[in-house]
Amino acid sequence: MSALSRDQKIAAVVRISRWDKLSRSDFHDLLTPECEYLNMPLPQMKCSGPDQAYDQLSSFGNGWIMTELDVKHIACEGDIVLIERSERFKRTTDGTVVDLHSMGAFEFENGKMSRWRDYFDLTAIQAFFS
Repeated sequence: MSALSRDQKIAAVVRISRWDKLSRSDFHDLLTPECEYLNMPLPQMKCSGPDQAYDQLSSFGNGWIMTELDVKHIACEGDIVLIERSERFKRTTDGTVVDLHSMGAFEFENGKMSRWRDYFDLTAIQAFFS
């Protein structure tokens, strides 16, 4: 089991869910050096470590800003935290709004996130690329 309390793990997951507000240094504070990050419907977006996760998410949000994060449910058991959330994004060029509903699974090891998997409807994410 990790050295973090249940509340600390939940706080870390909520914090990383606002990835658009975090620096590269923040990613290093939250993720293990070998942390696996995977968007389940997009296996080509798999990456490892805080630098790759930061780069992946930074490029993903390019041209979009997250305007709202709504945590629907969160559960913690041992070193696993599950979070159901909605993220609202606005396209900077034309104001198009897209809501992305997702379920995240996070595993902790030695006080940091060692695995991060996000599950969402692929059709919703296609709005980012249209």
